[in-house]
This record gives sequence, structure tokens and C-alpha cells, in this order.
Amino acid sequence: MLTVIELLIGVVVIVGVARYIIKGYSATGVLFVGGLVLLIISALMGHKVLPASETSTGYTATDIVEYIKILLMSRGGDLGMMIMMLCGFAAYMTHIGANDMVVKLASKPLQYINSPYLLMIAALFCRLPDVAGRLFRDGAWRTAHGYSLPGDGQRRH
Repeated sequence: MLTVIELLIGVVVIVGVARYIIKGYSATGVLFVGGLVLLIISALMGHKVLPASETSTGYTATDIVEYIKILLMSRGGDLGMMIMMLCGFAAYMTHIGANDMVVKLASKPLQYINSPYLLMIAALFCRLPDVAGRLFRDGAWRTAHGYSLPGDGQRRH
């Protein structure tokens, strides 16, 4: 019964978050508040908030703050540095005109194709090896056709 209640709480928070994002509120803030609400409800229901590797502070409210601090330190710093590096690279490429040159060079062969359907078929053939590789690698074709390969390599139908 408790699991059903937990699922319902999660669905209610997801619906609330979606509603506020659709209304035009900042997605970052709404998602942060939604996650914070879920953390608080989880702590009130008696679940442990901190990961097993961390020691509890002894008070649930500070455990929630500690968990947010751990997440921001572990993920925020790396993500922030990566975003800064990518934005700097993009600004430099725009400054020297490399973006415009890449677009001009990449779109030149596309000027000779008059039919959008031909372009769509070409894109399909470009993706076909990847799709076929995933299909055969994952063994989806075997299960779709009723074959199974046991550990000894013998084919059974």
C-alpha cells in the first residue's frame, strides 16, 4: 500500500511540474522545487535521504541540504566547466567565422539535390548500418523469429 501512495505522490509532483512548465515558468526552478518537494516528502515518510556512503547529520532537514550540496559539488562543477568550455569554443568559432564557412561548405553539395524525397532516402541509407548493427548485436532478430542461442552455441527452434 505504501508503494502505491509513493507512486501517486510522484505522479502528482510530475503533473504539477509539467503544469508549471507549460504555464511558462522557468523549467530549471520548477524542476528544482519539484525535486526538493520529493526529497522532503521522502524524508517525512521515513526514507533515508543521504546516500549510503555519507553519514547523516542527525537532523532530516539538514540531511536534505547536505544531499543538495553533495549533488551540486559532484555534478554542478563538472557540468559548469564543460558548459563554459563549450560556450567559449562556440564563441571563438563564431568570432573567426568558422561556423559560416562550415555551413557554406556542408550545404554546397545539397544545392544539387532538387527533390526532398531523394534526400530523405539518402538519410535513411546513411542510418541503415547503425540500425542493422543494433538489431543484430542485441539479438532482437533472434527473438522476433523465435530462435534462441543457448550458451553452447547450438541453434534451437
